[in-house]
Formats: sequence, structure tokens, C-alpha cells
Amino acid sequence: KLTKDVKNSYNIIIEWIGENAVIENLVLNIKLNKEIEGGARGFCNTNYGNIKNIDINIIESTNLPHRDLYLFCHTNYGSIENFVVNLQVPIYLQRALNLITYYNLGTIKNGYVYGENIKAIYPQSAGSYRDIGIIAMVNQSQGEIKNIYSLVNIELDAPQTSYDAISNILRDAQQQSTLENVYSVGTGDMTGLVRGPNVFTT
Repeated sequence: KLTKDVKNSYNIIIEWIGENAVIENLVLNIKLNKEIEGGARGFCNTNYGNIKNIDINIIESTNLPHRDLYLFCHTNYGSIENFVVNLQVPIYLQRALNLITYYNLGTIKNGYVYGENIKAIYPQSAGSYRDIGIIAMVNQSQGEIKNIYSLVNIELDAPQTSYDAISNILRDAQQQSTLENVYSVGTGDMTGLVRGPNVFTT
């Protein structure tokens, strides 16, 4: 079991996970207890290995306009599978958020997200935007996202801008990437409902 306290740090726990590495049966508790607004990063920067059987819990969150929250991994080339994310408290957000990875070039599968909502409720300054993919931001051409179920809704009390990119699962699915058997609640992107709530752009 690990506890990540982001109160005064933007640092991650592990910089690089190699292709032969296996990390399993991990419980990661994250405290978003910053005293000033800003970003946070969670477990690893780059993963080439196999991460499986993960329990991620958001156990604290201050009511501040957080931005650039990458709470598990930044770039995934390997596999992240069999995970549960529990938002025990709401996440307050002004700008960017993903719970599992920013860039996915590997495999993310068999995941369940539940708990409190993501509150993207703060007004945006001129030219700024909200950039949200609950599971991932970008699924690259070789990336696979499969069997994901999310019960977390995104609250958008503040007016949206034309730059907002908001989705319940994935912000950007690039050509030849794979997205299969994903389900979420809520309406996702309020400005582009023709795309559906799970993916903002394809």
C-alpha cells in the first residue's frame, strides 16, 4: 500500500517502469490536499511493463481549481489492467484531468471507476479550456482501451467555452486505435453530443 500526498509536490513515485517489470496487487491512496491551486502527478511517468490488480483511492481533495491532474501514469506503452478507481471525495478541477494515463500506446483494460463526481465548476479565463478524459486523454494508433465501466459524472456548472474537450472515458481516439466495450453515466461533452459522452474526438 502506498499513499501519495501531493500537498507540496508535483513529483511522481516511479519515473520509468521497464518492459520486463510486473507490478501487481497495488493499493494507491492519493491525497489531493494542495494548499494552493496547481497540478499533481501520481504513480509513474512512463510504463512499458505490466501493471495489474490495482486499487486507486482518492481519499482527500481540497476545494481548489486544480489543473493538470495526471493521477496514475503519464505515458503507457505496456499494459494497465484489472483496476478499480474509487473517488471517495469529489475532485475539484479547472483544467486538465485523467485518472489512468495521458497518452496510451499500449493496453488499458478491465477497469471500473466509481464514487464522487468530478467538479469542473470553475470559470475559465480568456483562451483557457477544460481538457478531460476520465481514463485517458489520447489513445494513439496502436493503443487499446477495453472493458471500462465508469459511474463518475462530470459536473460543469461554469459556462463551457468552444475550446473545452470533455469526455467520460477518452478525449481523443486516433485512427486505428481500439476502443471496445466501454460504458459511462452522465452526458460527457455538453457541446458535442453527436459524438456521444465517452469520446470527444475520433
